[in-house]
Amino acid sequence: MYRGYLYSLVLLAASIVLLVFAVFVEFSNPASPYLGVLALAALPLGAAGFAVVLLIHRGFMALSRLGVRWAGVQARLLTALFVVELSLLALGLLRRERPLLQDLPQDAALAIVLAVLGLVWGLALAYLATHVLYLKHMYRHTGVLRFHTAYVVTLVGVAFLVPVVTAPLGLLILFAAHVVEMLAYREASRGWSS
Repeated sequence: MYRGYLYSLVLLAASIVLLVFAVFVEFSNPASPYLGVLALAALPLGAAGFAVVLLIHRGFMALSRLGVRWAGVQARLLTALFVVELSLLALGLLRRERPLLQDLPQDAALAIVLAVLGLVWGLALAYLATHVLYLKHMYRHTGVLRFHTAYVVTLVGVAFLVPVVTAPLGLLILFAAHVVEMLAYREASRGWSS
């Protein structure tokens, strides 16, 4: 789990750099051939992301077999969320070649977009809600104080995520909770191996 979380941070940093560069190119010159290069660069990044998600999925399932509640649910929700988001990214790249939903009536297209957004938000909220419960149980299961810290910081992050005005701050707090949780896995693995 520690390695999976560490690799996810590396991929997140690479994704942010790629996204910022893509937005800059898109606004400076929408017809630039560099956008095609960026789209190709996103493919190995997506494949690496899928490998990391599978690694974390395996970690959650192993914890589930050890009796950690909510770990199995976390594994399934995380994988489903990643697959949906990767699919949306692929559709977004295809949209540059052929506009999506253009042959549908406007109401039907809007309904499809809202349904997809609802699916993503529903999966994300379900993951966050069960992750809070999972962290609470991990603290009880391992006694590692960092899991309790991650639990509290995640609750604060979710609270800031709800109002739209403070949502960016909420994302930063959730990122901090992710780092604390990563360190908790390292501490727990050292305790289990000794």
